[in-house]
Amino acid sequence: MYTVMVAAMVVMTGIVFPVMNLVYQPRARFLRHRNRNRSLEKSQADGDLRILTCLHQIRNVPGIISLLEASNPNPRSPVNVCALHLVELTGRASAMLMIHNSQNSTTAQAPQAPPHPKSIQAQSDQIITAFGELQRRHHAVSVQSLTVMSPYATMDEDICNIAEDKHVSLALLPFHRQQTADGQMEEEGNSAVRRLNQNVLANASCSVAVFVDRGFGSLGYPHRRICMFFFCGPDYREALSYSWRMAGHPTAMLTVVRFIPSKKAADQQTLEDVTDDIDGILTAITEYENQKSLDDEFMEKFRIKTSGDENISYSEIVLNNGEETVTAIRGMEHNYDLYVVGRGQKVLSPLTAGLNEWSECPELGAIGDILVTSEFASTSSVLVIQQSGGATMAEPGSPAGSEDDEDMNGFEHPNWRPEGENDAFTRNTGRENGWSV
Repeated sequence: MYTVMVAAMVVMTGIVFPVMNLVYQPRARFLRHRNRNRSLEKSQADGDLRILTCLHQIRNVPGIISLLEASNPNPRSPVNVCALHLVELTGRASAMLMIHNSQNSTTAQAPQAPPHPKSIQAQSDQIITAFGELQRRHHAVSVQSLTVMSPYATMDEDICNIAEDKHVSLALLPFHRQQTADGQMEEEGNSAVRRLNQNVLANASCSVAVFVDRGFGSLGYPHRRICMFFFCGPDYREALSYSWRMAGHPTAMLTVVRFIPSKKAADQQTLEDVTDDIDGILTAITEYENQKSLDDEFMEKFRIKTSGDENISYSEIVLNNGEETVTAIRGMEHNYDLYVVGRGQKVLSPLTAGLNEWSECPELGAIGDILVTSEFASTSSVLVIQQSGGATMAEPGSPAGSEDDEDMNGFEHPNWRPEGENDAFTRNTGRENGWSV
C-alpha cells in the first residue's frame, strides 16, 4: 500500500507540473494586449501621460525625476507617475506589493509578507519623499509610489501587470550599468537587472524606454540640450513623439537629425549583404518602404507644426552605409545633454545594417549601443525607446500613412504655425563633417 501511494504521488507530481506550465502562462496575456493603441505617437495632445518608473536604488532617482520634469507636465496634459521601487526577494518568502499613500504609510498586498529590512525601508522612504517633492513642485504631476518585492526571474511579470492595470503609455527602466566616479560606465553592471530589462522589452504591452543616466539629474544649465537621432520605423517615431513633448518645456532646446539613406544605400544589394534569403530580402524591402512612408508623413507634420519654434531645429544627413553613420554620430558628440533614439529592432535600415553584429547591449538597439558602450559623449545621457508591441509593424501591403489625422497630431506646442505655411529646414549631405556621400 505504501509503495502504491508513493508511486501515485510521483506520477501526480510528474503530471501536474508540466500541465500547470502549459495552462498557466502569465506572460501570454501581455502578448494579447500588445497591439492596443497606447503609443506616444498616437496620444492626444490634451490627454494625460501615464508613466511607470522603475527604480532599483536611490541613485536612480535624480536622473529619472529630472527626465519626468523635462516631460513638460502642464494642466492641459498632466503627467501621472507610478513609481515602483523594485526589491529583489530571495528564499521562499511570498512576493509582496506595498502601496504607499501620501502620508508615507504602506499597505501590503501579500499573505505572510516577509519583514521589511531597515535598509530597504530607508531606501523606499527616500524614494517616496523624492517623488512627493516632485508632486509638490509641479501641480500637473501626480504620483503613486509602490514597492515590489519579488525574485528578479518573475519581476518583469509584476512590472507588466502593473503597467497593464494602470494603463500606462511608457515604462521607464534604468540601464543595468551605472556611471562610476570617474565618469565611465561600469564594465559589467547588474546582470539580473539587464535580464529584467530584456524581459520587460519583450513582454510589455506599453512603450518601453531604457534610460542611461550620465548626470542628467545634476544638470545646472538654464537649458536642456536634447538631440533626437531619427532613422526609420515605429520606434523612432515614438522617440520623436516623446522628444516633441519635451520640446514644449521652457528650458528645452531640441535638435532633430534625420539620417536618410542615399539611393546607393537603399538598393537591394545592400540588403543582400545582410541575408541570403530572397524571401527575407523582399519582405525587408516591403516593410522598409511601408515604414518610410509613415516616417515621411509623420516628419512632415512635425516640420510644419514646429517651423516657427526657435528652440527646435531640424536637419537631414544623407549617408551610404553603417560606417558613415557611426562617423556622423561621433561628429556630433559633446554637444548635447540628452540623446534620444529608437531601439529600431524590427525595421532593417540600410544605415544600421550590420551594426547589430557588434552590439554589446542589443536591448539598446544598434544606435543606442553606439551611444552608450563606446567612448561617445561620456557625459551625455541616453534614452532608448521601443514603441508598444515590441515595435509593431504595419501589415505588408497596407496603405502607407493609413493613420487618421487625429492619430498623427502628436503633442501640441505653443509655437506651432498653421498647417500649410512654408518652413525652412537645413539639409546636410555629409560633406561638412568630413565624410563623403
